[in-house]
Amino acid sequence: MLKLKNYIGHIRNWSSLCKELNVDSAISSKSREEKIILKAYEKWGEDVADHLYGMFSFAIENEDGSIFCVRDHFGTKPFYYYVTDKNELLCSQNINDFIDHPDFKKELNEKMLQLYLTYTYVPGEETFFKGVKKLMPGHYMTFKNGKIEIKEYFNPAKEFTPDTSKSLEQWADEIHETLKLIMKEVKTDYETAESFLSSGVDSSYVLAVSDAKTADSCSYDDERFDEDRDALLASMKEAGIGNIVNIGANMASSQRSLDLAEQYEFMYAAVGVHPSDCAELDDEKIELLKGMSSFPKCIAIGEIGLDYYWPEPDHE
Repeated sequence: MLKLKNYIGHIRNWSSLCKELNVDSAISSKSREEKIILKAYEKWGEDVADHLYGMFSFAIENEDGSIFCVRDHFGTKPFYYYVTDKNELLCSQNINDFIDHPDFKKELNEKMLQLYLTYTYVPGEETFFKGVKKLMPGHYMTFKNGKIEIKEYFNPAKEFTPDTSKSLEQWADEIHETLKLIMKEVKTDYETAESFLSSGVDSSYVLAVSDAKTADSCSYDDERFDEDRDALLASMKEAGIGNIVNIGANMASSQRSLDLAEQYEFMYAAVGVHPSDCAELDDEKIELLKGMSSFPKCIAIGEIGLDYYWPEPDHE
């Protein structure tokens, strides 16, 4: 009997897979996706990831004791593994899940320090723990009789071949139809969508093709919108956007967010100070933030904290 050892993620095309694999779509999403994964693996074996759309990583133990592990196409969800001296595979989406195992050796992988200091992250399959590795995006792994075999199932760089047979307008139409199809898979009828707008083309377009009625933004108070802010916000209202939350990132933008919320009936504010601006905070400013947070249309507090990733401002 197959056993799902661990799983994290969301299968976007669960509805069609429920029909194809005879899974009850009315059960909880957690149970539903677990059943989908097991039945999909029973049907397609190592090719299971080719039939799953979404973000996921999981491990399945076969009847013979071998273990199959897979990580989604773009590596949205993590997956780590470690082989003990007793040839036992420890694996999970979080290293902390097996770090206390009696056969796990906590040893620093010193050679990763220079890479981290250079890139500010750990590239490749290795980690800061000796022996702990990442299953890379678009790969699956089998563990049998103490041996690991890893195969790549998806690589857009290798699979991509330019198609020059379509015009720009045809490609635009295809992108539009594809996004409309994805939207049906991303959100069910009983879920409510909310969009975060960065003032760029991507987020604006995704909002346009979705049925989201609320949009969050951290930019509409910016001076770049001074010339056409009224027209822009009016167009969103006309497009069916019910509410917009403008997010303050420092004291000045927090106040401007409150001003916008007061000016426009459908706008609300979030106040706070981004870590990169925390040098401006003192007891007086903190009291001001407290006062801002009591404003009736201030619905959230965000962007607050000290981020030790950035060298500035001084951490002390």
